[in-house]
Amino acid sequence: RLSRAECVTNSLREMYETMNVQLTSELPKIIDSRVAYLDPSFDAVIKSQLSFSQDTHNTMERLRQF
Repeated sequence: RLSRAECVTNSLREMYETMNVQLTSELPKIIDSRVAYLDPSFDAVIKSQLSFSQDTHNTMERLRQF
């Protein structure tokens, strides 16, 4: 039983170490790539809000003139 438990433990340790190395190498890449994704998205949201605000302001100005 002890030998079997040690074998399972060693197998799980190897699996953990493999995943840990993979995550350690890939997580910085994922974090760095978020900038390339989030910046254009944030820019689009800001431009959309600006367009909405300008359209609303123009509409209110036309209504105010009546």
